[in-house]
Amino acid sequence: MTSPGRPDETRDQRDDRSLTDLLQELRIAGIGVQVLFGSLLGLPFTTRFDRLAGWRRWLYLIIVVLAAASTVFLVAPVAYHRLVFRRHQRERLIRVANVLSICGLARREQVLPPPAGLGPCRATGDGRDGR
Repeated sequence: MTSPGRPDETRDQRDDRSLTDLLQELRIAGIGVQVLFGSLLGLPFTTRFDRLAGWRRWLYLIIVVLAAASTVFLVAPVAYHRLVFRRHQRERLIRVANVLSICGLARREQVLPPPAGLGPCRATGDGRDGR
């Protein structure tokens, strides 16, 4: 049985290729999100963090939670792969891993724009709502 897109490719070969491609993408995206999350965790230890206004601290907390969720969603397919590795559920694994990776990438996209709200405090001086 062949699948569309590649002649003479069986369903098992397509699933193998899809799983390999997905895991490679997760390796790249996962490392990026982990670096982002790690740098966010270091911000409270800087000297200027004390001068952030209340709403900016809440924004920071939301950003950290979204980055953590993104990390969990991008690492979860690898853990799920370990759980169903020998159970011959490759098609289900690919579907679940695809959904989890899309959720992780969506969370990552939510994390990237908000730090702009933290930036003006650096340029305005005291970091308290631009005053």
